[in-house]
Amino acid sequence: KKNGTNIEDKSKDAENDKKYTEKKKQAELEQAATHNSSLLKPYTAIEALIKTGYYMEARDLLEKRIQHNAQDTRSYVMLCMLFMDLDEVGTALEMARMASYLAPNEPFTNYLVAVIRQRHGDIAEARSASRWVYEKLSLLQEDLPVSLCEEITVKQLKEVVRAGL
Repeated sequence: KKNGTNIEDKSKDAENDKKYTEKKKQAELEQAATHNSSLLKPYTAIEALIKTGYYMEARDLLEKRIQHNAQDTRSYVMLCMLFMDLDEVGTALEMARMASYLAPNEPFTNYLVAVIRQRHGDIAEARSASRWVYEKLSLLQEDLPVSLCEEITVKQLKEVVRAGL
């Protein structure tokens, strides 16, 4: 009986240790998630950095957002526009392609690809992509803001695309 009690006690101790370890891991994960989220600056703050010329700071913050969430399409779009401002066409195209991959039916991501292809001298590809973007925009309500670029409306982007065709 004494041995049986010791085995039961050891079993309960092991079970309690396991529960404690699981709770501790869960608490650490929650703390890390909260800490990481608090490190992420809002997009408006990052946009302000870009508009005032603090490109490297904005780039670092956007890359942190992507490290936190690799599916963050808006961060790829913002990085693309940042690299276009810096005339780093190759890197801008890479960011635009990633955004387009993550959001293949979004007109703005594909518009960025078209603009960069045109800058790169790939006029036929740029026109093809622009036509697709124009068709997608034609299906949307014109007074709505463009998804992933809310400062312009569907009508405004449609006019820009049409002028490029």
